[in-house]
Amino acid sequence: MHLRFISCIVAVLLWVGGSAGAVMLTAEIRDASGDPNALTVADTALDVPFTFEIQVTSDFDMVNLELRVQTLDGGGIFALNSRTFDADAGWGYYPLAFTAPDSLTGSPGGISSQKIGCLSVGSFVPAGTSRYATIDAFVKAGTPAGSYRLNLASIMAGNTSYQDVIGSAGQAYVVTVLPEPASLLLLAGAGLLIGRRRVG
Repeated sequence: MHLRFISCIVAVLLWVGGSAGAVMLTAEIRDASGDPNALTVADTALDVPFTFEIQVTSDFDMVNLELRVQTLDGGGIFALNSRTFDADAGWGYYPLAFTAPDSLTGSPGGISSQKIGCLSVGSFVPAGTSRYATIDAFVKAGTPAGSYRLNLASIMAGNTSYQDVIGSAGQAYVVTVLPEPASLLLLAGAGLLIGRRRVG
């Protein structure tokens, strides 16, 4: 009797362990340009708008998803204007409130956006890859020339068993800011002057 009881407990534990096996959830920032993980803009005296997508991949059906956009090179570079969930992919029901502009100064680290999240439109979004949302953002006016990175953080989805699954971020998205044309002309002029002095 006792042996049968113990055997039943072991069987239940094995079943639970199997159901809680490893799952995969990743999210990545991408765009529709030639290099989906990079963008180049010119430095100007005004904010420079750009748009990117958040792509999510899982090996399980998802009923909700939330995450944050994060700058990896300090504050004062980027801001988010809006987020639009992809209803065709099954996202966008009961979205979390979003206050714009979001200058990526929240936790964790003081370099993150507010939570960007929603439920699935139907019963669930099936396993696979889908476009979660499109983000309208901008590089802040006066950002020095250089390369700056964005990525995702605090990625968490719910499965159809109402369990939370923690995800990981994909490749960082790199925005390269080129010097404004006036600066390039000044640099070119300085190069000519140096060249002339050397010749002389």
